[in-house]
Amino acid sequence: MSEGPFGLDKRCRRVFSPGWGDATAFTLVAEPDRGLKRFSGDVDDPGKALRQWQSWATAKMWTMKDLNPKRRAPCIYTLLDGAAWEAVEHLTLESLAVEGGDKELWKVLGDRFPEKEATDLMGEALGEAFCSVGHRR
Repeated sequence: MSEGPFGLDKRCRRVFSPGWGDATAFTLVAEPDRGLKRFSGDVDDPGKALRQWQSWATAKMWTMKDLNPKRRAPCIYTLLDGAAWEAVEHLTLESLAVEGGDKELWKVLGDRFPEKEATDLMGEALGEAFCSVGHRR
């Protein structure tokens, strides 16, 4: 790891808030991504992507040694972007930071990004097949 000025790791930076003066400077450490995956729901099959991401996120939380059950939902919340974040932005941290708060978060996400039914998948596949046949002529 290389060092920046004053022997600080280059990932650190000094931050000053306007109007607070030099005495209130603090240092933020930008941690490496630590293998965290984010979910936005902005894919062709968001229901399937949510199911896969939920499995990953649940497993990841199980590996986090000191993660209190009350912090699971806030942990998940910080990994959401785009349409996924918009789906849960109405939830308050107070309502999520309780034991079982993660279940509420997963329910809201599951309602917003349902998995496609088998008939929908078959219809899409047939539609693609017929479209590709029509383009050959």
